[in-house]
Amino acid sequence: MHCQTKFKCIFIYSILLYFILSTFAYALSPILKKRWQQGLDYLDKGQYQEAISIFNEVLNQDPKAVYVYNDLGMAYVKMGDMDKAMAQWLKALSIDPSFLLARYNLIKAYIDNKEYDKAISHLRIVIKQDPKQEKAYNTLGVIYWTLGRYDLAEAQFKKAISLKPDYKIAYLNLARIYIENAITQYKELYKLSPKDKAIKEEYKRALQVNKKNGTSHFLLGQLYQEEGETDLAISEYRLAASLDKRYGASFFMNKAQGLRAEGQIEKAAQAYEIALALDPQIKEAYYGLGEIYYLLKKYEKAVPLLKKAITLMPKNAYGHHYLALTYYQLGKYDLAISEFKKALTLSNDYQIHYGLALAYEALGKYELARAEYNKVIALCPEVAEQIRKHMTLLKPILPPDIMAFIKKWSHAWENRDFKTYADCYSQRFYTNGIDLKKWLDWKKLLFSTRFNIKVEIKDPRFNKKGNLVVVCFRQDYKDNKHQDQGQKCLYLENEGGWHIVKEEWKPLELSK
Repeated sequence: MHCQTKFKCIFIYSILLYFILSTFAYALSPILKKRWQQGLDYLDKGQYQEAISIFNEVLNQDPKAVYVYNDLGMAYVKMGDMDKAMAQWLKALSIDPSFLLARYNLIKAYIDNKEYDKAISHLRIVIKQDPKQEKAYNTLGVIYWTLGRYDLAEAQFKKAISLKPDYKIAYLNLARIYIENAITQYKELYKLSPKDKAIKEEYKRALQVNKKNGTSHFLLGQLYQEEGETDLAISEYRLAASLDKRYGASFFMNKAQGLRAEGQIEKAAQAYEIALALDPQIKEAYYGLGEIYYLLKKYEKAVPLLKKAITLMPKNAYGHHYLALTYYQLGKYDLAISEFKKALTLSNDYQIHYGLALAYEALGKYELARAEYNKVIALCPEVAEQIRKHMTLLKPILPPDIMAFIKKWSHAWENRDFKTYADCYSQRFYTNGIDLKKWLDWKKLLFSTRFNIKVEIKDPRFNKKGNLVVVCFRQDYKDNKHQDQGQKCLYLENEGGWHIVKEEWKPLELSK
């Protein structure tokens, strides 16, 4: 149970006590009493600085007005300065050790700060001053309960009830520690026999009894998660977070990161998913989950998460990096190159250069790939030998004059520049029973009816056959009426410049 719920009784008691002790205001002179009341009015209106100023003015003239120190402490609480607030309550107690209102406010502050030893010490003072203070015993019980000392907590609640047999909140607290203790025992029993359905059902039933306890909902969520009931699990986790802030989205973020560090990536993915279900605004969860989906080879699921991460954290180089790697695995090399380049504007990491080199290589852009591999070597000399060995296996780069000729031919085709296109062919051109004249007549007809032509050349390579140079590549073609992908081979001969003497083309699915 969250400490704010547990200590609700303290607030009620303090409020009641405040009105009782306020009757002692007559000790102030009429003028100071009026100024003090003005300070209280400012406090009620949220004008805390003005209230502080007036309370200090009153105390300068009457340094023993203990209740004014208490009010000054409350004003500092409203200002968010707990240290100054506690100093005022301690000052009041130094003047009047029996001033319960300041004592209880101080106890609450120690509890909020988790300084339980100091809170217990002050509660002991209260009990010594008045052994019949049932509320002090109840508060002691709550602290022991928080510390997991059920035996001591039980004794304090029973003492409070013995002093006040109709003390409902003490009965409620006593019942709750019995429930929590039972849950603890069922939890240990379940650990010993996780496959025993009867024990599991008993454990669930015990948890469901404690409906106002965040830990119970959290543990119930864990049981549902183990059973694969994700929706029910998340519902319980939401209830747990609403009752106890410890079980919010940040809890599952920390859990996910810990599991990720331990290499338990599938369990880490589940924790990230729950964190996002509890709070969809957690930026780091999108990146963490996207990275894990990439590692699990769930590339299609990784893409939207990494895109969202980049939107929320545009300067995270590794969001772009992992999105690029995901695109690469999906064969979307142009998109991968774009993301690798964005990543490099944010971090000059050798791993990003390496990914970019792979993407260039996949597209047959070997010169660009070599340049990136060399950057990898410069940034990380330890991998130089491995990278250089890989570079020797790269397919040969087309000689510049042949590359220029291929570009001239493809650009003429795209631009429907028939004259330049025809000039690329040898008078001796012959392929599949078609001579140059029939070939060009057919192409001229196509040029007259096809528009928006796009010819993309990928992975070019070449070899020599006698006087001929054979250049083969993947060709992706698209126009207003047709599109295809296939392997194209051009047989070139140097006749005072390169010319095509033969063409071969196979659909991509038939290419080997």
